[in-house]
Amino acid sequence: MILIGRYHSPFVRRTGVVMKTLGMKFEKQDLSTADDAPEIRKFNPVGRVPSLALDNREVLVDSAAIIDYVLEVADPDGRLLPKSGSDRRTVLRTAAIGQGAMDKAVASVYERTRRPKDKVFSD
Repeated sequence: MILIGRYHSPFVRRTGVVMKTLGMKFEKQDLSTADDAPEIRKFNPVGRVPSLALDNREVLVDSAAIIDYVLEVADPDGRLLPKSGSDRRTVLRTAAIGQGAMDKAVASVYERTRRPKDKVFSD
């Protein structure tokens, strides 16, 4: 398996942490959305990271989808994500809040660093 993306991305980082926590073996291909877009699009046509290239050539995109797969194959006992009930919903809610905060942070950075200065919105 190959995890595509750099740990600068909070989404790649969260995926890598889950995989390492569960003891999954994987290679990492450090590609940047700013510098390596054509190479990233070979794995994900949207050009976003992370992507996970499985050994059978299937490619998973988006951290939530990748983590769902990782939990399916490497956490059958539900150690990281309980199988059902209130504990499961608590973990999913906490993860959703964290991911939403990171979405906003990434959008803010892109607004300030990648948009032409005359197009940046500020108060």
